Parts: sequence; C-alpha cells; structure tokens
Amino acid sequence: FAKESAIRCYAQQCNDFNACEPGWEAYTDYLFGASGTQLAHLLGQTAFEPKYGRVLHDGFEPTELSHGEKKTERVKGRMLWASSHDRGLHWALQAFQQLRQTFLDPATKSAYPTMDLELRVAYSQHGLEAMCDIPADARPDAVAELGKRSRYCRDFLAKKPPGVVSLGSLSREQMALEFAQAEILLY
Repeated sequence: FAKESAIRCYAQQCNDFNACEPGWEAYTDYLFGASGTQLAHLLGQTAFEPKYGRVLHDGFEPTELSHGEKKTERVKGRMLWASSHDRGLHWALQAFQQLRQTFLDPATKSAYPTMDLELRVAYSQHGLEAMCDIPADARPDAVAELGKRSRYCRDFLAKKPPGVVSLGSLSREQMALEFAQAEILLY
C-alpha cells in the first residue's frame, strides 16, 4: 500500500488507454506522456485534468550526445532500432532489404548505394528470449502472435544478415553514442 504522501504517476507510451482498467484516473496523480504532442493526444481521450499532465521525455539528457569536447558525427546511412523488439522490430527487419535497395536521401533526393545502409538493433535480449518461449497455441491469439514475432526476430538476428548489426542491451553511455551516430531512428 502506498503511503498517504506518495505521488502516483502513470507514464503512457502508447496512444490509448486500452490496457487500463476503468477508473484509473481516480488513483493517478500525474499522467506522463513521451512528448507534448502525445500528452495532448492522451488528454483528449480521457477526463484526466490537464493541469496534472506532464511530459517525461522517453530517452536521455540531450547533453549526453556530446562526448567531451569532440562532437560526435552522424554516420551516413546508419539506422538505429532502439526499443523493445515487440514494438514492430519484425516489420523493420522484414523491410530492411527493401530499404537497402530503394532508400532515398531526403536532403539530396538521391538513392543511397545499397551497401551504405546499416541497421543497428539495440534491444533487451532477456525480453526477446522470454517472449520466444510463448507457445504457438497461447491464448489470446495476440499473445501467441508475440511469441511468433519474437522467434522471427531472434532467428533473423542470429543469421547476421549483411547490413544488420545486433547490439543487444546497451549501457546509457553506449546508447547515447548510438543515438548520436545514427542518421535515422526507426521506432
């Protein structure tokens, strides 16, 4: 049980409240969104008082992107996946070969040479392995689908396809460097 002085916060990274039980607003003091735009979207779906909504940026302090006196340069064509694998990594992996063949540089409108694109994948290895154990006949079907997608991601990354680098779990410092060097963030 929370102490009387405890502040109860709810951080919502998704765009709806389908996972919440009815009445969650009554036992929540503050609602956090990952950005101002997302918070406004969330507040539009609920009767939660906007004055108790806050932005809690989903990441790290921007000053961590500079490493000492030397500014970290972005690596042309480097893509970064830095999220839980179950948030669409299977789609990114399926599309990667096609992206390597057809991706246009938005600044110059010219195509990247196929070998210049690199997909670096930072994810929780423990989370991936745990979800791989979900049986194919699990219920509801959405849970079985998580297992299927997890096995697909695991098997794809194990093949070490050209242009894909599996980073696994990273420290905050390593993650800051990956963000600083990436030209494209897939999410």
